[in-house]
Amino acid sequence: MLIGDVLAITAGLAAICASAWALMVGVAVMFSHRTRIACRTVERNGWSTLAIGLPVTLVGAFLSIVLVGAANPAAKLVGTVLYLGLLSIAVVGAGGLAAFVGRRIEPLDPSISPFKALTRGAAILVLGCLLPIFGWFLFAPILLVMSIGAGVRALVAKPVAPPVMGDFGATQ
Repeated sequence: MLIGDVLAITAGLAAICASAWALMVGVAVMFSHRTRIACRTVERNGWSTLAIGLPVTLVGAFLSIVLVGAANPAAKLVGTVLYLGLLSIAVVGAGGLAAFVGRRIEPLDPSISPFKALTRGAAILVLGCLLPIFGWFLFAPILLVMSIGAGVRALVAKPVAPPVMGDFGATQ
């Protein structure tokens, strides 16, 4: 392995982490109502969120892998759409998890804004997944499963009231 390979892998990993962080923050801000629901779900029912996410992740991943590996191009397309849909659900849930971690950070620094707490929460989640062995094989898979569980619960929840522009930090 040459130094160029090492630099390419490092730059690729940094780009993936920056993209994941930006995606979590962007989705949390754009879909603040669903993010709030996902955050409340994780806060109140953390283990049930994991229990909901596990079968959805296993079935969705199995079906998408089987369909993507099929010889039929239409099946490949369906498999691709399936895993992209699963990852879209995970991003909504990850925004809720980032908001949850951000809420836990806010009491530690009274001068922090809700947006800054959200961005720090997302950074903590992304950087936690970089930890060798523990982060790769334990934290990241649990985070993915919880994100899918929180995303499913946030997307199927009936909205209490229509979302209001600019009320991200509001509580209901």
